Amino acid sequence: MNSDSGIDNGDVDHGATSFMDTLFASVRRHGLVNRPPDGIIRIFDPVIAARVEAANTEALYVGNSLADLLKPPGARARVRWSDVRAVLIEQNRRLSEPRHVKALHERMRAFLLERADREKDLTWLVARAVAFALIPQIVDGLAEPDLKLLQVEQEARIRKFLIPEPASVRLRLANFMRLRRASRVIAREVRRRREGRAPPREDFLQSLLPFADRLGVSDVVYLVTAVLTAASVAPEFSACCLVYAMNRHPEWRDRIEREMADLEPEELYSLPIEKLPSTLRFIKEAGRMWPFPFVVRRTAARDIEVDGVEVPKGEQYDLSSYILHHLGDFWEDPDRFDPDRWLSPRKTAARGAYVPFGFATRSCVGASVSHALLLLACELFARSFRVEMAEGARPRLRMEGIAIPVDMIGSLRPVAAPRG
Repeated sequence: MNSDSGIDNGDVDHGATSFMDTLFASVRRHGLVNRPPDGIIRIFDPVIAARVEAANTEALYVGNSLADLLKPPGARARVRWSDVRAVLIEQNRRLSEPRHVKALHERMRAFLLERADREKDLTWLVARAVAFALIPQIVDGLAEPDLKLLQVEQEARIRKFLIPEPASVRLRLANFMRLRRASRVIAREVRRRREGRAPPREDFLQSLLPFADRLGVSDVVYLVTAVLTAASVAPEFSACCLVYAMNRHPEWRDRIEREMADLEPEELYSLPIEKLPSTLRFIKEAGRMWPFPFVVRRTAARDIEVDGVEVPKGEQYDLSSYILHHLGDFWEDPDRFDPDRWLSPRKTAARGAYVPFGFATRSCVGASVSHALLLLACELFARSFRVEMAEGARPRLRMEGIAIPVDMIGSLRPVAAPRG
């Protein structure tokens, strides 16, 4: 990273960036593809990284539960991850339709309204608003006690990032028991729908239900849990970073507010990005500055050889959206928050170096919903609510594998009537 990176790094907890500094130093010394003494190859060339991911994805299968491992190799279920991804991506597209986007917006807004005008840790508040709003898109139609169990599990996942604790035996046991209870809720819903005791729903669970015949209930529970886990962190902290950026750059918050105010009631839910150019640039720049996560470590499922780069089966390799998004090779003044970099003619093709949702073959299966959610977050925190920081609060970013706004203490004041 540039040492003179401008106004944003002044609000970063620098002590937590040493690992990323090490990665940048390795790029400067050894290039975009290098293998340090620990033997884990680092692939930060965007073209090679995309090809390695594609090659590895072709060899990935679902079906590695304990029950599967106890079966003879020929009797184990074999379902390609790419097949599962295709189903999830299609369901993600359906969940981005206006009526689902409206429901998502209403759930987020209702959660925030109940907690408005009270001073809180806004990172904790925003993260829970997003996480709770997403649960019905993943598992809908739950009884209140079961929904509460999943909410508690999502809160625990968020808290793990906000307040890291030593991995004591007691903590591990508590986490295991809570996850077990949540898994039972999902398994019960899978069985109820398979047996016709519960109606079909328009959620991710329903899209995965056909795989139960090939994989069994336990692996479908695992897949739904994986979606819940992904939905408990990435969109939450991305939304928190938008709130942080609005506070840091109030002129952009004002531009977003003006764009949102010009929309007709209900128009927001069709995601009219052509009418929200400043909002879109703001979201894209936040995704460039603070992608999730900073580094991904993969294990090669097969021998991979791409453009002279070799990764034997079983070995690990590192990829990094953050590195790609902050290299001067691809971006002008890369550490500065500058949404107008996305304007033409300044906007330039960065040779695949913009990957906020990951590389294509392993990109976030919920990217469309996540994009819709970030647009909704912009509306909520620029138009529906006014964010008021507490006296003495000094919002800044803690950079520990992901960007987490800390000391973002304040309150929300409702300033607009509900849409529609």
